[in-house]
Amino acid sequence: MKIYLIAITLIAAAFVFTACAAKGPTTEATPPAEAPPPSAPAADEPPASEPPPVTVENPEFNIIGDIGWIYSDDISGLPLISGEDIPASLPVYVNKYPAGQGGALFTIDQPLINGLRENLGEFLRILYEEGEVKEYIIQQKDAPGIAMVYFDTGATKINAKPGGISMITNEYDLDSDLLNGNLLENKLFQAATEYLNIDIPLVSSITKYKESGDIYEYITTVTETTDDFLENTLNNNFSFAKATYGPGSSGVLLEIWKIGTPELHSDEMILPYQEAQAYVQQLYGFVDSTHIYAELYYSTTIETGYFIPCYVFYIDTGETDLAGNSIKYDIVRIPAVSFPGDSPE
Repeated sequence: MKIYLIAITLIAAAFVFTACAAKGPTTEATPPAEAPPPSAPAADEPPASEPPPVTVENPEFNIIGDIGWIYSDDISGLPLISGEDIPASLPVYVNKYPAGQGGALFTIDQPLINGLRENLGEFLRILYEEGEVKEYIIQQKDAPGIAMVYFDTGATKINAKPGGISMITNEYDLDSDLLNGNLLENKLFQAATEYLNIDIPLVSSITKYKESGDIYEYITTVTETTDDFLENTLNNNFSFAKATYGPGSSGVLLEIWKIGTPELHSDEMILPYQEAQAYVQQLYGFVDSTHIYAELYYSTTIETGYFIPCYVFYIDTGETDLAGNSIKYDIVRIPAVSFPGDSPE
């Protein structure tokens, strides 16, 4: 299943709604998601060509959201939800490792570095067969505001930061296995899934395109699948392996997020899915509910010290890309809980 995407860097904005009873401190983190979460692993995805977000506001609901768009022939490969799936309240979690433009907003001390060394050592012991590498020389990156250690194979630098491991690599035929749909048989990717303790893998493959119709990048994500809505949401946001490759890039970006279940801050009453959907329908008067889709994403851009759940709505506009291969979906991202406050100490 291929998904033709463009322009998905969106920043979630805060909102307040009177139906929410909870009040308290708040701050947050992407996961990726795309993704993801707290401080991103060292290697970053190349920036997508995309429009700046347009802020929209609805006085009736007092909601502020951001608009972007994607082009896709089928978005069913995304972790979509329905109104019946969502409980009346959702947890807000503490982001122990918030980051800003200047780097880490947390203390980088020796116990933290030692923990990163242990995490990276665990992954290397899974990856390399006994005797293949007798000593792992794990080094600390010497840069202000960056908590990272790494192991340099000579061909690939494997990085570990709070929350995850990442690398850009040309080894292990990762690019061809990604393109051929064989990642679960790939040695490097198998090490990633073992490191994450994935027993029942859920594989999701996406192809992103530019608005012109040219391929931007291929992505495959693997996480654990369960029968529990919240558990699946946590896995999609905090425990997954993702391989990304774009034509002409220097290698495959492999990200391994192992945050697990973050520290619980509080359970918050949600903005009901139907109300958020009604707001989107009001914004797009020509679209009925059967052409509006959604997923649930934990963001840290509202408050950097917290993971806060957000609805991400995809609206089928009926328009196509320049090549006529896919439909344009506008994106509106709306925080699912009202959670103003100060960052945690």
